Amino acid sequence: CGFSASTSASFTIRDTSNPTFTSTAQNQVAQCDGTGNGSDFNTWLNNNAGATATDACSSVVFSNDNNGQPISCGDATTVTFSVVDTCGNGPILTTATFTIVDNDPPFFVTDPQNSSVECDSSASSSFDSWLSSAAFATISDDCSTNGLTITNDFQGSTLPPGCFATAVVTFFGNDECGNRSNGETATFTIS
Repeated sequence: CGFSASTSASFTIRDTSNPTFTSTAQNQVAQCDGTGNGSDFNTWLNNNAGATATDACSSVVFSNDNNGQPISCGDATTVTFSVVDTCGNGPILTTATFTIVDNDPPFFVTDPQNSSVECDSSASSSFDSWLSSAAFATISDDCSTNGLTITNDFQGSTLPPGCFATAVVTFFGNDECGNRSNGETATFTIS
């Protein structure tokens, strides 16, 4: 009599399950703003492209493999978002792409200018200069600063010789993203 015995046991909760996505990352397309869309991209990235995740036992931690934002039209950055829980389970992965598009054409800052010259031996070369200078028009674009061109609808290489010739030419602004402005018309007259 008087004998006693004791024992001890421990109860351990272990989390061995990966977190799960409640929503996966979503692609985003942004209209080019001319400055690289940094604010839009960073918001998308900081919000994990809309992905959310949960874990039955602990909180979750997001990370991503971003290596730089897109800059101009047609550029895209694909980012993989990784999620682990605080017990080290995971990662689970979701991927999305941020793309910059430019759907806006360039616009004329200075419209094409009409020109009139006297009928003499330099009239034809004056026309050629007027045409090659896009009638002194200038264009700009909210997205593209490089690759802007002005084209025209003039058919032929120069005006026919002679006095009282007139050319009505429509000029178009073009950007590097393939957008084309509405035409602006100017007239060249030899009198």
